[in-house]
Amino acid sequence: MIDTPRQAGLASTGLPRPVSRSGGSGSLYGWVRDSLRREILQGVRAPNERLATEKELIEAFGVSRITVRRALRELRAEGLVVTAQGRGIFVARPRVSQELRRMEAFGETVTRQIGEADVRLLSMQEMTPPSRVTRELGLAPEDSVTRIRQVQCLRSEPVMVSESFLPLAIGRRIFSRDLTVDTLSVLKNRLGLRVRSARIEIEACHPEPGVQEALALPVEAPVLKLIRVFLDRSGRAFDVECLSFREDTFNCKFRTDPNEEYL
Repeated sequence: MIDTPRQAGLASTGLPRPVSRSGGSGSLYGWVRDSLRREILQGVRAPNERLATEKELIEAFGVSRITVRRALRELRAEGLVVTAQGRGIFVARPRVSQELRRMEAFGETVTRQIGEADVRLLSMQEMTPPSRVTRELGLAPEDSVTRIRQVQCLRSEPVMVSESFLPLAIGRRIFSRDLTVDTLSVLKNRLGLRVRSARIEIEACHPEPGVQEALALPVEAPVLKLIRVFLDRSGRAFDVECLSFREDTFNCKFRTDPNEEYL
């Protein structure tokens, strides 16, 4: 079912602009598919927006109905569009699957599955952390941490707010870094920190006001909250990460290890 408060009776806002076929896909259906995919991934077509009809696409591209249908079938298989019976074809909400056993930054997951993530810095400050963070990082009660808050967007739509708590010795090394990528990517790829393991918790909850505002959520909407405590090679925690996702854009996966025993 499509959540479409803005689209009831919505007609297509314009025909697609076909990309050049030179150097692109050699097939006609691939050309149609790539043209539509580009507009979706670049945010030209917003989530829940209705696409042009089959007839309009046939006329816009000058191709057959079979070609258009094959292109749309591939876009559906990629999770980029959905069909609502009797209403048309709509741009799907972006959705990401996270494999919990992978010690991967959310931006790395997005890049691998969908395309480049859009990360925006909300705030970065030194502060007294919540008691749980103090405990997880092995700090004294009077110690401060660096807190970094970011929002990540897919196809120009905010889908996740991240909050990372770092010991000052690490956090101060980040202040001069480019934070248009997520914090864990900076820690791993630019500071050279290596993740040995992590403790992970998942819960559905109501978002804090700042998260609700950043994700443009209605008051009653829940979020999926993923808390990860990352440990370095010595077994010491160096990052407490809290990720709050729109519940309709994210799912978690876990694959058991055949070399481990589970009770």
